[in-house]
Amino acid sequence: MSTMNEVKMAKVPVFSGKKSDFPMWWSKFKAVAAQRKFVKVITETEQGLPTSSNDKIDESTVKGKATMKKIERNDLAMAAFTMAFQTQKLMNMLNKAKTPE
Repeated sequence: MSTMNEVKMAKVPVFSGKKSDFPMWWSKFKAVAAQRKFVKVITETEQGLPTSSNDKIDESTVKGKATMKKIERNDLAMAAFTMAFQTQKLMNMLNKAKTPE
């Protein structure tokens, strides 16, 4: 049973790839990102991410825990973009933006 105060998690909106559809899609995508707590990753330059996958992160420290949360938010954002982009052209753009790290 749900209450009036609960907000249902929205599905990731799909982007058509059309320039005219972008403003509406971006607004909806940011709303989903806010719900899932990764909106800063897609709207700001995230500081504090490791520069390499070989960087050691001490998860027992406050800084290490914060870094791990940033990595998790970044992973969520990339997963959401992957689900939102349905054409090969968009997937190619996404793949170009990825780094091995």
